Amino acid sequence: MSQKTSNSINIIVAYVSLILNLAYLGSWFYFSKNSTGFDEAKADFEGLWKVDVTYLTIALIILSIFSFIYFARTKGIVPKILMLVQIIIAGWLSWSLL
Repeated sequence: MSQKTSNSINIIVAYVSLILNLAYLGSWFYFSKNSTGFDEAKADFEGLWKVDVTYLTIALIILSIFSFIYFARTKGIVPKILMLVQIIIAGWLSWSLL
């Protein structure tokens, strides 16, 4: 695989990971605010994400690790801010698996 292809894949993985993490957390916040109780919010959330929540969380953490690597190597302040956001989200997801 050439360096250009590898760099393109890294960019795609980094930003898709960020979008998926934000969608995951955003959907959980949405269902928690618009449901009458925890059980209803959990059922709605699991209905939205067709994959088991544990597998989805593990996949998001693994994608976040690759995203850390890309954002850490990229120059500029915006990638560093996005890396910090990814670290916070990955820590939050890891904590939710405990």
